[in-house]
Amino acid sequence: MIVISILNCKIKRTFLLGARKVPKVSILLPNYNNFSFLRERFETIFNQTFSDWELIVLDSYSNDGSWELIQQFANQDSRIRISQAAREGVYAGLNRCINLASGEYIYIAPGDDTMTPDCLKKMVAALEKHKECDLCHCCLTVIDESGEAIKDNWNTWEKATFFRNLISQEHIRFAPYDGILYCALGTVYTSLTEILIRKIVFDEAGLFKTDFGSHGDFEWGLRVSLLYNTIHIPYYLATWRIHANQATQNSFIFSAKGQDLWCQMIESAFESVNEKSEGFSNKFDLNALTFCYRFQQLKAEMAENKNYFAKLKFLIKYASYRFDVAIRYLFLWGVKQSFNHSHFIRRLITKLGYEENIKVV
Repeated sequence: MIVISILNCKIKRTFLLGARKVPKVSILLPNYNNFSFLRERFETIFNQTFSDWELIVLDSYSNDGSWELIQQFANQDSRIRISQAAREGVYAGLNRCINLASGEYIYIAPGDDTMTPDCLKKMVAALEKHKECDLCHCCLTVIDESGEAIKDNWNTWEKATFFRNLISQEHIRFAPYDGILYCALGTVYTSLTEILIRKIVFDEAGLFKTDFGSHGDFEWGLRVSLLYNTIHIPYYLATWRIHANQATQNSFIFSAKGQDLWCQMIESAFESVNEKSEGFSNKFDLNALTFCYRFQQLKAEMAENKNYFAKLKFLIKYASYRFDVAIRYLFLWGVKQSFNHSHFIRRLITKLGYEENIKVV
């Protein structure tokens, strides 16, 4: 009887520990020298009205006091799991966190951003209600170093204005709608803080690729939105902080090399998806899908090159392999008009037959 009683206690304890280790949401917090923002980040997590979460913190050997602060918070809450690893880049760190996660959902919470108290509650509720969706997307507030909203905020950017009044309505965007938008509007999911992701997405579609530097979220976002549906909820639940130390640098994004990288990531994403779903890429013309970024690449190269003859030489060379882009550039330059990305991608979506892949719910 005593042996049975002890055995029952062990089974009960294992069950309880197991239950505690399988939360609904795994919050991932990669950190490197974000001490000045870290306390606010932790507070916005602790203040969540949804409490069924674990917090996985991976610090890349910060030397600004971050690790000591992280340890203090971990001692206060058993839901926090902390570790340190060599700095290998933000996406290598995130991949480590994902592999440690046990929750049904993944929420990425970088050390310098914040979230509203009802962020997880509303996003989890949306995915629980819409089982056909694997990503939940919310509106975003872009803030500065002091936490103040910037003047020209997210809702004025092309990736938001493209949706017009839909941005203020709950709606489903069925795959591959968002993936096609990535081919013209940049990162449709501007910040990883504005999406909640079923962990199965990472299990099936793969982790972040680490060979695209600090811009790997573009390739990942494109890759998964070609395969999985997204539910958009019209609430401003997350922030993205712009400050001097952040990894993403706009100067590179808009350079000729940056635009070329976008095209490389489009090709990589479609190749990866084709491996998961054979024949998928046959439905698409990669020249059409990369047109916007090739146009911007040509435009940037012409602007960056100050020598007239060098410009002409480059234009002729470019026309030899992307004649369509060179002709459009010359035409718009001649009539002094700018290239309209939204108009281009709307026409492409219609041509592909995906204009009905949005449903208001």
